Amino acid sequence: MTCRGLLNKTILVIEDSHVCTDLIRAYFRKSGANLLFAKKGSEGWRLFMNNDVDIVLADLRLPDTEGLSLVTRLKKSKPHIPVVVQTACTFDYSREECKKAGCDSYIAKPYAGRVFISTVLAALEGKEPLHFKNHS
Repeated sequence: MTCRGLLNKTILVIEDSHVCTDLIRAYFRKSGANLLFAKKGSEGWRLFMNNDVDIVLADLRLPDTEGLSLVTRLKKSKPHIPVVVQTACTFDYSREECKKAGCDSYIAKPYAGRVFISTVLAALEGKEPLHFKNHS
């Protein structure tokens, strides 16, 4: 998907599932965005601190980190950078818990490409989240 709003944006994806990272890579293939990938929270933190990141897409279930604590840490360090939580664990993490941790938007897996891209664009533009429930 070609999208001027993503051109030259650096997107940090913190996701341990290769299926999800492949899907995200496909969604952004023609966007002009620069993608950074981390499979662990510690690796994501390092990339976040060492790069000029425009937005973070973070899974909540990571092998070495509890997702909401990572979101809180990211937002405390650089509160101006939007964080979009993506999770399949909607029963474990509520919208309110994610907002309290500092996330700017939330999307439940599985998601369609157009919904995913529109959520990222809205977060980059500082708009209110489009949705907080599962879309396919």
